Amino acid sequence: MADLSRLLVSAMSRDYGALARQTGRNAVLYAVVAVLLLTAYVTGLAALAIYLTEIAGAAIALLSIAIGALAAALAVLAVVISANRRERELQLLREQLLQEQASRPGNLTGSLLSILPVLTRGSPFVSVFVAALTAFAAGFAATSKRK
Repeated sequence: MADLSRLLVSAMSRDYGALARQTGRNAVLYAVVAVLLLTAYVTGLAALAIYLTEIAGAAIALLSIAIGALAAALAVLAVVISANRRERELQLLREQLLQEQASRPGNLTGSLLSILPVLTRGSPFVSVFVAALTAFAAGFAATSKRK
């Protein structure tokens, strides 16, 4: 029961305002970094095009750059597809584990505690609701064990 109370206090004492400020600040900084990286990428491509034009001609230079960009895009796409597939597999395993835990009799509190970190990442309302539901389940489990 002491572990449950520590989890509840931790979930309810989060500073969601600081999290929102940090998220906004990071979004602005990432946007600035994205603009600078895009500028570097475009100027690098222009320099490569000028260099390759001197060596092999304009058509070959642009075709080489296009093929390189296509190859890079396909490599990134393959990595993203692989990562998404792995994430789906992990999600299915998590759901199966939660279903197995929930199907065991008298393990409602354990099931709620296992999904508590996932659910409390959302809004403060969800955190309070989950904390109240967990406290109710713990109280219900405690009273049912006495009978």
